[in-house]
Amino acid sequence: MELSKIIIEEGRAKEVSRLRIPGPLPDEEYCMKNCTPVLDHPYRLLKWTNPTFFMDFDPDGNKDTTLFETGAYKKMPMDFRGGGQVIPYKDGYITIVHETYSFNSETGKKNATYRHMFVMWDKDFKQIKFSKKFSFLNMRIEFSCGMCEYKGDYIVTFGACDNTAYILKIPGTYLEQFLSGG
Repeated sequence: MELSKIIIEEGRAKEVSRLRIPGPLPDEEYCMKNCTPVLDHPYRLLKWTNPTFFMDFDPDGNKDTTLFETGAYKKMPMDFRGGGQVIPYKDGYITIVHETYSFNSETGKKNATYRHMFVMWDKDFKQIKFSKKFSFLNMRIEFSCGMCEYKGDYIVTFGACDNTAYILKIPGTYLEQFLSGG
């Protein structure tokens, strides 16, 4: 994971600095690509969803990255991986995560199917709800990579087959209905 600073020059984004986000000591993890930021908690990343673990890091490097668990856990058949940012929602927070169902193809090569769900927490990050599973395009490889609230609607960015990007607008009323099971 890295924190990049960009500037816009002549209509183009230019990276001007990059900071590697260290993991908790001993910082020997191979891959932390599924950590997602908590938008209203600067320098806090959701590391795991179930149980809910967060990492706080110091961009100035004066303190070690700390890891803490909220104690929230629900027995589920699969592990979750990151997705959209953790954003404020009602009196708590929400994000999109995915489950990966791995299998070998007919030719013996690794393959997978991704399915998504919304996860909701209260203001103290105690789990409230996991939505039903869904697919954006009913494809095998698809993953959310961002989410935000905009004028009462929710904007979700996602990719498919590791080569195509989409933006989805979800009306706030539809999201509320979906989360209530309707």
